[in-house]
Amino acid sequence: MQPSYDGERRCVAQEPSQSLVTDFLITCEHGGNRIPVPYVKLFQGYGALLRTHRGYDIGALVMAWELARKRVVHIISSRSFTPELDGQLRNADIGLLYDPHRTGEVELCRQWQGCLQAKAPHLKVRRNCPCQGKAGGLTSHLRRRYPPAAYVGIEVEINQKHVRMGRSWRALRALIAQALQRALTNTRHCSTVSGSRA
Repeated sequence: MQPSYDGERRCVAQEPSQSLVTDFLITCEHGGNRIPVPYVKLFQGYGALLRTHRGYDIGALVMAWELARKRVVHIISSRSFTPELDGQLRNADIGLLYDPHRTGEVELCRQWQGCLQAKAPHLKVRRNCPCQGKAGGLTSHLRRRYPPAAYVGIEVEINQKHVRMGRSWRALRALIAQALQRALTNTRHCSTVSGSRA
């Protein structure tokens, strides 16, 4: 039986158990804006810029730590994005970036999006938004090295408007990590079901 949603859009697949041990590698490519001592002179006069989204992904590091605590699988890269860029509002709270040609990435993001929307329907959870998941970075680099059957790489992008919201920011991080666990369980369940039919 495939995981599904009931009439209230609640995720009804089995809950992740403590026995769900995974091998996820959580990364955060733009987690901070501290400059190593040998390079400080190169950045003199850029302090204000380094404190903006051009210097680091605000909130991405703490989100990566939250995901890492959950002991989940694959490679998840934590990022954040500005609510507005070049005068354009970005119409998402959470973005899940992936390569649409990799079935494992498509399915995990579909499940993750569904679980997030089921638990928090007020959030705009979009796939390959605010940018495409095939852009440069660690997840894309590893796609060139490993086949789809051996590697799933997802970037989770959080709108920076949520980062300085205290308790609701902590709750959002927990929600994202829990939804990832649930999505991973659903994805594994779907793989088992389709494999048993083959």
